[in-house]
Amino acid sequence: MSLAINGRPVGDVFVTHCSGRLTASETQTLQAFVHRTLRDHHDVVLDMEHVSFIDNSGLGAMVRLVQSAKSEGRHLRLCSVPERMRQAIDLTHLTELFDIYPTESDAIVAAYMGPRYAAGNCGQHPTPVLCVVDSANVRAFLGEILCHAGYRALTVANLQDAQILMKATKARLLVLGPKMQDLHGVPAKNIFDAIDPAAELMTLDPHFATLEPAEAANQVLKLLEAANQKLQPTQRTGPPEFRTTHR
Repeated sequence: MSLAINGRPVGDVFVTHCSGRLTASETQTLQAFVHRTLRDHHDVVLDMEHVSFIDNSGLGAMVRLVQSAKSEGRHLRLCSVPERMRQAIDLTHLTELFDIYPTESDAIVAAYMGPRYAAGNCGQHPTPVLCVVDSANVRAFLGEILCHAGYRALTVANLQDAQILMKATKARLLVLGPKMQDLHGVPAKNIFDAIDPAAELMTLDPHFATLEPAEAANQVLKLLEAANQKLQPTQRTGPPEFRTTHR
């Protein structure tokens, strides 16, 4: 079975899933994918759970990827490494080179515990805003709007990843898309209350994706400002206003 690679962003971290055989004939595929990903993300997690075999060239390619990431001030973590691959790493004395975690969640949390995400590096508002929206276009829009307003935006496409990020970042301001109200029948509020009952949850308008851009921006920023004031009552700054285009 040839190597199959796919991935997804989880906030600022990109998770790459590999499955199949990592052999000499497949190393260029892996290296090209990871190099492209590292151009846009400082932290990348390589999930190796479904890699059935790795040869000397495959392990060598991973060594080069880790070294390249470090030289560029970026970080490549491994997770869910199969026992045979772990043995190969141990036997070749490469254990100290690789940053290995038991699960994907552990690796993502480790990324957010690093110095790059230390308190005080989040801009004007130290509490991050976690946006859980299924639409990639809306996630991109929210990310730019919140960044412009001084917030640190973390965007994910599903509630499972949102739980990981909430635990990792201690996010207490959550913006939910209209389709993100439950997970397998469990209300989203119950899911997040179990992590932090003091977190503020806001749900976007069902027609948010089709609103005039300035109207949509002002709507979400006003919701966030009201929620942020509950968490930080002494904060005096407010969000910028976006002008509505009149036709």
